[in-house]
Amino acid sequence: MAEILNENMSNSDTDTELARELGLGAAMSIGIGTMVCAGIFVLPGIAAAKAGPIVVLAFALCGLVAVLIALYACPSCPPACLWPGAATCSL
Repeated sequence: MAEILNENMSNSDTDTELARELGLGAAMSIGIGTMVCAGIFVLPGIAAAKAGPIVVLAFALCGLVAVLIALYACPSCPPACLWPGAATCSL
């Protein structure tokens, strides 16, 4: 079976290979991405084990706070646009 696979691989029309290069930026991106994703998937489980079902409410509250901070920080949507009857709004 291995002979058939080797024969098929050697008879390919294109014998080009991808360059096996991994620079510092790519290696750092892989490492940081791994740490962040591990935290995203592991920490909610730890929080749920300690706090119980109320952790869902805690994450919803954190999401609401994050949205409000994003709206406040967005230059195209000043905080005056969030409240009805605001005098100035650049939207």
